[in-house]
Amino acid sequence: MSKLILTMLGVATVTSPVSAEWFYRGTSNDWAAAQMSSKGGNIYEICQVFSSGDQSGGPRFKVDRDGNWTESYPSSDFTVGNDQTLVIQFDANSKQVSAEAVSSCESASDSRFSQLYFRGTANNWLQRQ
Repeated sequence: MSKLILTMLGVATVTSPVSAEWFYRGTSNDWAAAQMSSKGGNIYEICQVFSSGDQSGGPRFKVDRDGNWTESYPSSDFTVGNDQTLVIQFDANSKQVSAEAVSSCESASDSRFSQLYFRGTANNWLQRQ
């Protein structure tokens, strides 16, 4: 019986997906590792405010797996313009990086929905703002 349990645990370990954390690193945070938020479906996101670059060039960034530089994307730094606030997204499947300008990081998180409603047993499933 215990051999069967050990075998099943081994199979579960081998077949479980490998999960990674993804980190933003760039001139906006002196290249420190800042964990990106998972948005589901292998999409990761972070908002950053860029002013200017550093002694090695203009404003730019990379997405780094596990925060240790062993795997990072894109292969060359992703360059952006001075004085921008950007929502940066990374697709862990395709390894594609995108950046969208926003007015502020607070507005980026607030602008995903124009309105939100509460519905539940507490209000008899009626729509409430």
